[in-house]
Amino acid sequence: MIEIVGDSGAGLRELLAVVLGGVLGVAMVAAPTTVARLSVFLGSTRRRRHDSPAGGTELIPGWMQWVVRAVGIVVLGVAAVIAVHAV
Repeated sequence: MIEIVGDSGAGLRELLAVVLGGVLGVAMVAAPTTVARLSVFLGSTRRRRHDSPAGGTELIPGWMQWVVRAVGIVVLGVAAVIAVHAV
């Protein structure tokens, strides 16, 4: 296992947190329907393609899209706070 001595790894961890948070937040705000279709959000209902309309494309309710967008804004905010404290 690699052992990080001192504070050299903290900058890398903060950079990764900002980049990943930014990418995830932008994806959630820009494409909430795509993000909501992930099995993390819908659970096992995604796998039952024969029950869903239009050959497997589930209809995502409007309220869920707004929830995903709101969480995306929170994720972007956390990434921004981490970026500010890293400087």
